[in-house]
Amino acid sequence: MKGPELIYKEDPAISREIRRKTTGAVVTVQLTVNTKGKPENVHILTSSARDLDEDDIALLKEVDQRSINAVKQYRFIPAKCNGTAAPVMVNVEINF
Repeated sequence: MKGPELIYKEDPAISREIRRKTTGAVVTVQLTVNTKGKPENVHILTSSARDLDEDDIALLKEVDQRSINAVKQYRFIPAKCNGTAAPVMVNVEINF
C-alpha cells in the first residue's frame, strides 16, 4: 500500500493575538483521506488545552476548530492498494 500524498495545505486562520497566546500549542487532527483525496471524518485527536490557564481554554478551543476547518481544505493524492485508490486514516500535527 502506498500512503496518501499531501498536495494542498491550508494553514489555520488565527489572529496574531491568539497565535501569540497559544505559541507552543500542538493540535493533532485525525482524518480519513477518501478515494478522491478529500478529507472526511475530521476531528481533534489531541490538543494542548490542558496546558493553558482556564481563561485561555476558550482560545485553544477556537484554535482547535480553526485547525479542523483548515484540514478540511487539504487535498491529497489518495492512497493506493494494488493500484486502486483506497481510503486511509491519517493524523496531521499542527504546531503553533
